[in-house]
Amino acid sequence: MITPCVGCFLTTSKKHTPHVFENFLAHMHAVPQVIIFLQIEHTKRPAIENNKRLIVKAYGENIFHITALYGYSEYLIKPFEILLLARTQYNVPIPEDEMKVTLFIPNETIKVLTNGWHSWIRRWPLQIYSVLKSLFPGPPTDINVKAETTVNIGIVAKLD
Repeated sequence: MITPCVGCFLTTSKKHTPHVFENFLAHMHAVPQVIIFLQIEHTKRPAIENNKRLIVKAYGENIFHITALYGYSEYLIKPFEILLLARTQYNVPIPEDEMKVTLFIPNETIKVLTNGWHSWIRRWPLQIYSVLKSLFPGPPTDINVKAETTVNIGIVAKLD
């Protein structure tokens, strides 16, 4: 079923669909009319000019992957401003009203299962991975979003 809205899914990959999108499809059984995968990357430069900020790939008429480049001194990133810039520069179908765009943010939790384990030697690499994954920032934490247009979709990854 197609819903008449714009769904913007934060991602960290250029090659794979984000888990938040897969989880959304599995539970909602619907697809937004326009799907945007938004990747925010920080560069080694202090600032990026707006005419060099976006890399947009279109997959058909209604699916887009947008990579937004930001300098290390730029902060408080506003995803809706990125989408408006994409509309201006690449004709991505984004409405004027921010309330018509829903931003989906992933929330991952790693849980190491201990059932059936016979030794610490087999379990400790997974424990280390779990700690390192929790320290990795994942999606950018310096984005400025409206709570009423944002959905956090969680994933619990069980390692055994």
